[in-house]
Amino acid sequence: IIDAHSISGWAGQPLPSLDAFVDGLHSFGDDKAILFTYEGLWGDPRAGNDALAEAAARYPKVLYPCCSAHPRDGEGALRELHRCAHELGMVGVMLHPFLNDTATT
Repeated sequence: IIDAHSISGWAGQPLPSLDAFVDGLHSFGDDKAILFTYEGLWGDPRAGNDALAEAAARYPKVLYPCCSAHPRDGEGALRELHRCAHELGMVGVMLHPFLNDTATT
């Protein structure tokens, strides 16, 4: 069973810990999770992607990170997608063009 979830909290409410997230995942019978980060949607996608990749690396074969990029960033978004796939080993893309960086649009 694969869950799709965010490992960061919503509205500033963080999860207790990454270990607690994985324990909860397994307690519900889920084997793996596809992850994305809210920080990548609301703020700096590069920083959010870096933090997500670092967290997911602690649980290989369990946590699968997805890259966040701002579609309106054009070439910058393409560079970030490439970096996430080839340098960070991310397996998917999470796009929310109606949310991405709404504080500055």
